Amino acid sequence: MSSERECSAPEVHLLGEIVVAFGNLELFLEGAILQLLGADDHTRSLMAQAITAEMSFDRKVHAFASMFKLKSPGHAEAELEALVKELFAVQERRNALLHSAWNYSQNFGAFMRMKSSAKATQGLRHRLHKMPPEKIKAMRSDIAAVADSLARFTMAYVQEPKTTTGER
Repeated sequence: MSSERECSAPEVHLLGEIVVAFGNLELFLEGAILQLLGADDHTRSLMAQAITAEMSFDRKVHAFASMFKLKSPGHAEAELEALVKELFAVQERRNALLHSAWNYSQNFGAFMRMKSSAKATQGLRHRLHKMPPEKIKAMRSDIAAVADSLARFTMAYVQEPKTTTGER
């Protein structure tokens, strides 16, 4: 039976902020997919939500990019490619943080991330990384920057412009 201990290391709170920030990014991505499908139709919106609810983040990125290319062929290709690259990069970095074992050692005064891998070419490897709060804060900022890029792209290329009377 394991005992629960509260960890006062600030990195623990920051990891929670990574979870929240990435969850919001994923929600924004789902919203962009809904807009591509025409979220004005309630039934279509519910169907899209049912589909995206069971999709992994990378499947949502692929779906978003494919749908945008179908809806706007030849439009904003460079911007879309850059955005997709950013989305996959931030996902990879987030996964490296969250799919690791963590330990705070007062003896070493460090919050440590342990990542294990077993590759055919390298065999079993365990790597320890010191994770100062600044590195985790930088990741949180990177996620927010990608969410901002997604929002700007969506506003510029996905959302229908509203007319001066407020109608679409």
